[in-house]
Amino acid sequence: MRPSQQMKKALTGDLSQCDESVQSWLRLHVYREACRILAMPFDRRKKAVQDNPLADMVGAEVKRLFEMRKGK
Repeated sequence: MRPSQQMKKALTGDLSQCDESVQSWLRLHVYREACRILAMPFDRRKKAVQDNPLADMVGAEVKRLFEMRKGK
């Protein structure tokens, strides 16, 4: 499967047929989205996560980053 096709599948949350490079790209995308959401005012974050096509992954990353930053 071509990388562009794998990326389309990855953006829908289907990582089963994706190479490690595409999965790495997706992790970076999810990390950046989580950082963007955490920079928002608190009352807008939940809606931003829910409106994201990768809501499950982004939500988990937001929680991970929030806890990590809180620990500093």
